[in-house]
Amino acid sequence: MTRLDSTPDQKPTRLHLNDVVQDLRTRTQTMVERKGLSLVLDLAAERVWVEADSQSLSQALNNIVANAVRFTPSGGTITLRTFAQGACAGVEITDTGIGIAEHDLPYIFDRFYRADKARSNVEGGAGLGLAIAKKVLDLHGGTITVESTLGSGTIFRVLLPPVAPSAERLIE
Repeated sequence: MTRLDSTPDQKPTRLHLNDVVQDLRTRTQTMVERKGLSLVLDLAAERVWVEADSQSLSQALNNIVANAVRFTPSGGTITLRTFAQGACAGVEITDTGIGIAEHDLPYIFDRFYRADKARSNVEGGAGLGLAIAKKVLDLHGGTITVESTLGSGTIFRVLLPPVAPSAERLIE
């Protein structure tokens, strides 16, 4: 987090969002299987391009998926979806987990915030994963939003700007 604050050495390149998400699935598959979860991909049929630093974008998305795995009971499902929305490209991470209480939602992207202090001590984590994800997305000119219902799961929606106007269109 300190590195992102002081010297955000982003090296944006043109990335196909479906490739980023497929790589994310590969990297998290063992963690997902170990927990007894299903991981579903719902990839956009069209080519959705963004300009982003591959390493930091992957880290941000991985942090979100790691939380989904941590707070989804065995037998649950995590869905990774890519899409184009207006002038933005997006990734949606949906889980069938325990959800987040409404009073915690405004704070989940704050550094060191953990919604359930007792559960967090057992589950681990310093409360930095979502703060890092938000910081990375801010550096990319993107946004992250969350919808959640306690006991029904959570949806994280990441929106990123498309490739620069001089490059090819967002969707091919």
